[in-house]
Amino acid sequence: MSTHFQLIPWCEVVHAIEVIRHEELTKPTMTYKQLIEELKKLTDEQLNNEVVIYDKDCEDSIKADSHIIIKNGQVYIGI
Repeated sequence: MSTHFQLIPWCEVVHAIEVIRHEELTKPTMTYKQLIEELKKLTDEQLNNEVVIYDKDCEDSIKADSHIIIKNGQVYIGI
């Protein structure tokens, strides 16, 4: 029994990458001010938990650093 692999035409691959890039660039995002408002809704118990960043695309999480990073005027939550 032989296995035949079907190659995806290059234009379909490029289109898929462009669609993913467009979705990533145009998805709704949160400002730090909105983050503060969301944090105000949490209980004291929830606020005492470690900060964890969750990547819903790969269903994985990572703990945030204990400080924020400011680099070239941009604010980041370090991981």
